[in-house]
Amino acid sequence: MAGSLSTSNSKIYLAYKLVLFIVILLVLDFIGGSLLKYLYFSQQSGDDYSLNYAMDKANEDILLLGDSRIHHGCIPEIFTDILGYSSYNAARGAQSIIFSYAVLSAILKRHNPKIVIVDMPPNGLAKRSNGYDKLSCLLPYYRSHPEIRRFVDLRGSFEKFKLISRVYPFNSTILKSLKERHKPKKDWKGYVPRHKVVRPDIDVANQPADMEGKIIADLDPNLVEAYTGIITKSIEVGAKPFVVILPRYKYPRAELDYKLKSYKVIKKIAADYNVPFWDMSFDTLFYGHNEYFSDMSHFNHKGAQLFSKVLAEKIKAELGDSIVSGNTIVDKSLPDSLSQ
Repeated sequence: MAGSLSTSNSKIYLAYKLVLFIVILLVLDFIGGSLLKYLYFSQQSGDDYSLNYAMDKANEDILLLGDSRIHHGCIPEIFTDILGYSSYNAARGAQSIIFSYAVLSAILKRHNPKIVIVDMPPNGLAKRSNGYDKLSCLLPYYRSHPEIRRFVDLRGSFEKFKLISRVYPFNSTILKSLKERHKPKKDWKGYVPRHKVVRPDIDVANQPADMEGKIIADLDPNLVEAYTGIITKSIEVGAKPFVVILPRYKYPRAELDYKLKSYKVIKKIAADYNVPFWDMSFDTLFYGHNEYFSDMSHFNHKGAQLFSKVLAEKIKAELGDSIVSGNTIVDKSLPDSLSQ
């Protein structure tokens, strides 16, 4: 009898210790997560600051979406000077079109832009070996932005369970948060300048592998949905979308990329919705001119200045006699019945 009671008490004690351990973990997780959240959202410069602004505050008329090419290649102030609309560069390096769709979805919950410019490389809809890993930058917004949860969930079936933790969304942001607080940089409305000039004799054959993972020829249906969604959602709120493929200094993978299904589908979807599609990959004003590039794919600041002016003027010419009616760009050259 006494032995039975002792065993029972031992089990109760173990259960008590287990519960206490879990409670301590939860408290530490909450305290640690709260501290990391404060560090993250109090940044005043850098990529995370720009993403935070885009997700929660951006109310500009022109939105620039895409990956590192547009992130380093389009200067909002130049678009504002030429087109007369406020502008913000909401692009981010090493991201797919799903990231852009997630950011646009968050913005459209509170604000309707007038122009949406999206960079779509020829391989932008092709599957990649590392899937959706880079969407981790959206983890800090999982709780506060229900509209982006389905994109983050693409990272894996256990993602929603990991996000029960308050620390998990921020565990890869600590060093960057501290660095940006210690050495804040100038905010260029999301644009990040590069100042290096690529060597004209760069060895094209020995360039590093694509940061976004090995490209697979098949289409990724989630990328196709995201690309289509950016176009349709923009049109629904009265914004004018533009699809652009930015110039490069050299394009050693061009023969492969332009044979992918991805390029054909990008063009077809734009055509289906009557959206301007400009492939400027080999624009002679830029292609082969090393003075405008920091490497084979990205503009330096000088190149970004020129390209921003060229693209803004191209959009201005495309809009022609269009005027802004509320949040909608309306073509004055069309009868009222066709411009609605």
